[in-house]
Amino acid sequence: MTDQNPPQGQPDFQPPGENPAGPPVRPAQPPAQPPTQPVPTAQPYPQPFPPPAQPGSYPQFAAPASPKGRGSIWLGIGITIAVLLASWGLTTAVPYDSPIASVTNLLALGLPFALVLGGILMAAIPRTTRTGAGILIGIGAGILIAGGLCFALVLGLGNGG
Repeated sequence: MTDQNPPQGQPDFQPPGENPAGPPVRPAQPPAQPPTQPVPTAQPYPQPFPPPAQPGSYPQFAAPASPKGRGSIWLGIGITIAVLLASWGLTTAVPYDSPIASVTNLLALGLPFALVLGGILMAAIPRTTRTGAGILIGIGAGILIAGGLCFALVLGLGNGG
C-alpha cells in the first residue's frame, strides 16, 4: 500500500456529518420531538437489603394436605392381589381335560395384561392416580415375590429335598 498525502489546505481527517463541499444544509423542518412523559420519582428503600434472619427464626411451613378423592395406593395393591389370585385360581381350579379349560386359561392369561393396562390408565387419570400407582406397585411386587418363590422351589427341589 502506498502512502497518500491529502491535498494542500485540507485536514487529514474529515469529521463525520460535515459537508466537505460547503456549510451544512439544514433540513426544511425541524425533527419532531418525541413526547416526554414525567419520570416517576423512586421511593427510597429504607435499607439496601432486608435484615438477615436469625438462627432458628425461619418461617414454619405446614405439611401439604393429602389430596382428597385421589384414590389409595393400598386399594391398588389390594386390587392387584385379588386379580392375581383370581388368575391363579382359574388355572388351578379347572382340570386340563375339561371342556371349559381353554376359556378359563385364556381368561387367566388375559387378566394380568388387563391389570397392567388398567393400572397405566388409572395412573394417567388425575382422580385415580394413587390407585393406579398402587396397582403398578402391586404388579412389580408380585413379579418379585413370584420369581423368588420359583427360584426357592427350584433350588429346594433340585437338592434331593
